[in-house]
Amino acid sequence: MQAPAGLCQGGKLISLRSMLSRGPAPMLGLDMGASSFKLVELERKPSGQLVLQRCASEPIQPGWVVDGKILAFDEVAHALRQLLSASASPTRRVALALPTAAVLIKKIRLPANLQPHALQQQVETAAAEYFPFPLDECHLDYGVAETQAPTDGLVDVQMAVARSERVLALQELAQAAGLTPWVVDSQSFAARQAISRLMAYLPPERESQTLAFFELGCESSSLQIRCAGQFGYHRELAVGGAALTQEIASRQGGTWAQAEQQKIHAHRAAPWVKERVAAFVDKLTTNLSQALEAFNREGAYPPVTHVMLAGGSAELAGLAESLGARVHVPCVLLDPFVGMTPGAALSAGEIPHKPAYLTACGLALRRFLP
Repeated sequence: MQAPAGLCQGGKLISLRSMLSRGPAPMLGLDMGASSFKLVELERKPSGQLVLQRCASEPIQPGWVVDGKILAFDEVAHALRQLLSASASPTRRVALALPTAAVLIKKIRLPANLQPHALQQQVETAAAEYFPFPLDECHLDYGVAETQAPTDGLVDVQMAVARSERVLALQELAQAAGLTPWVVDSQSFAARQAISRLMAYLPPERESQTLAFFELGCESSSLQIRCAGQFGYHRELAVGGAALTQEIASRQGGTWAQAEQQKIHAHRAAPWVKERVAAFVDKLTTNLSQALEAFNREGAYPPVTHVMLAGGSAELAGLAESLGARVHVPCVLLDPFVGMTPGAALSAGEIPHKPAYLTACGLALRRFLP
């Protein structure tokens, strides 16, 4: 299933088809998390090789962004300007994402031979029936499964809606930072885009297996399952690394960003930090393994064969090994930049915390999509 093109493109609501004539102009992918903002900019060579032109992050204070809502507008806009300055990118067109919970999704079946205008009318009629608020108060988009052969003359159409106030809040923030908002997507769709690109770099047999992808955030996490080449399962998890970071920051008297670094590099921190990180990893392992067990119990898909971790807390010492041992399948960190070459504008050296850039990378890839 192809995801909807985006809840907002070019500053207004449009559908997949009206973007087909536009070229892949430069565009930033910007993931606005609760503890930091991540920026990715990609180019593509004539050969098709992706080039990582820019990659940067900017920490923010807790409470500035909560559940994707901007609670400190001026401070967040300043942080965005700081991030743009650090990246040194001249590009101002940007793709943003709403939290998955802020985007409602519904799949329907419609005749395969509908003309674009008739398809739009039927989608709007269905959306008015299925979604719990008036369409004039929301942004609506939809996408047709292009790879699926029609069954009984019908195709799957996936609709996505979000409250207009949430979309407009992101647009206003981007504009305040000197950016031109071009796409507003869902975080889960953006992550899927990045993951789908990575499948070409995994062993061929993975495409037919059941793969679990955890993206571990500050306030919450998500589980997505890909089976037989399709994403068919998504679950939000009420677990994140914010509480541990806050504890370290409070006890050490340092900044949030310093506490984040100590959390990830606990082997260089004080003994009590190592102990707290180890206890958190054990708790997180339990929560993630229970989510996988719940999925396997449903029996809708074959059992999970591989687990991959992304997000800010993915690099916690011992987490991948602990989770893999608990669920008895291989568990590895996800590098969203696999297969890319570094651009001339990118500073030399290793990019730190690669798993944290999954969503930003997926948003940056929107440059090359209709």
